[in-house]
Amino acid sequence: MIEPPWLNALMETGPMLVCRFIPSGGLTHINSALCDFIGRNQEMLLGKPFHQLFMPEDTGRINAVLSDLTPESGPVRHEFAMKDGTGTPRRVRWTLLYSDL
Repeated sequence: MIEPPWLNALMETGPMLVCRFIPSGGLTHINSALCDFIGRNQEMLLGKPFHQLFMPEDTGRINAVLSDLTPESGPVRHEFAMKDGTGTPRRVRWTLLYSDL
């Protein structure tokens, strides 16, 4: 997948947690801030289901939010629970948006 240079720079150098996945759920991109936060590297995560990043109790809510995303819906914000690199549960605010990049 070819990305505009500014998008790649933003995703890799910004302090925000960024991931991208295909419709089947496989992770196709995880930025270094997210890897640092959860204590894993990209090689461990690429191709794995994105749901594994989140606490199981949020899976249903995540699926509901994602099913409502469309090119016309615009970005939406939600908080979901994740474990950080030490295994401590954390509430993380995500901005989700539909993208066909």
